[in-house]
Amino acid sequence: MSSDWKKETLGVGEWMGRMEAARHPMAEKLYAMYSSVTDGITIDPAMMFVPVDDHMVHRGDGLFESFKCVDGNIYNLDAHLERLEKACGTMEIDLPVTLDELAGITVQTIRAGGRRDALVRLLVSRGTGTMGVNPYECSCAEIYIVVYKLTKCDVGEMPAGVRVITSAVPLKPGFFATVKTCNYLPNVLMKKEAVDAGVDFVVSIDENGNLGEGATENVGIVTPERELLMPPAERVLAGTTAKRALQLAQSLVANGLLKCAEFRAIPIETARAAAEMHIYGTTPNVTPVTEFDGAPVGDGQPGPVAAALFEMLKNDMTPDSRRLTNVFDE
Repeated sequence: MSSDWKKETLGVGEWMGRMEAARHPMAEKLYAMYSSVTDGITIDPAMMFVPVDDHMVHRGDGLFESFKCVDGNIYNLDAHLERLEKACGTMEIDLPVTLDELAGITVQTIRAGGRRDALVRLLVSRGTGTMGVNPYECSCAEIYIVVYKLTKCDVGEMPAGVRVITSAVPLKPGFFATVKTCNYLPNVLMKKEAVDAGVDFVVSIDENGNLGEGATENVGIVTPERELLMPPAERVLAGTTAKRALQLAQSLVANGLLKCAEFRAIPIETARAAAEMHIYGTTPNVTPVTEFDGAPVGDGQPGPVAAALFEMLKNDMTPDSRRLTNVFDE
């Protein structure tokens, strides 16, 4: 055996010292973490870890939500927590705290990080206690909340437009598509696909040739007949931003800009003939798609529906909005 392969067994002090050195570059990106294992919050990236025997780590057996805090306010927290609770019921994972307690812990964790602009990842695992596949050998559900850098926090100006292509990665089966599990391998491959192709996003197509979803985003179109359509939740994750955009769009139906705004299957041919295409998500908000599979969408410019939805969502994030949870001001 080569001596180069030999690794020493480290004591706690040496192990933690090396861990601190390895994690030091993350100090500017990772702000705070809560772990129910310790029932406390740390702001030291070297301490932000999950036990290796957690079922979420080695089996992907967990759920998560991602949301943002902008200028000291969490946007749409209730919708995220309600979706998490529903997913826990589907996966038969018992949340160890109430939603009110979870909201309170989230606020405290963001506050400990000290940044008014941040992304938040809230994870619920089935728990620790086994390296096997049997979920009944896990001790109890665990919660991890990570507060980290928000790289795009300017919601004041709509993006000029993005390029999108269809994905070759198969769409998840319906049961797994509708819950936000920690098994995100297809989503990772879709993001890799977008980067490799030099485009901003990819969107999946189901076995019937209908539009699906992006790696972490929802998609919608506006038809030439002024119909705002989004894929139904049977085969895609029901995104909180997309759902809110569809609710807000009802006012555009009322004022005549749109004929209707609804969930409906979207054949790929209909998507290619769209007057507008949009990406919806926590970070992109409402982003117009100006090129789809190499061809311009509509006239190749952001459309009026995208502009209207962007402004309404922006107003939804103003300080007097009912959809904001204040973090720092008491």
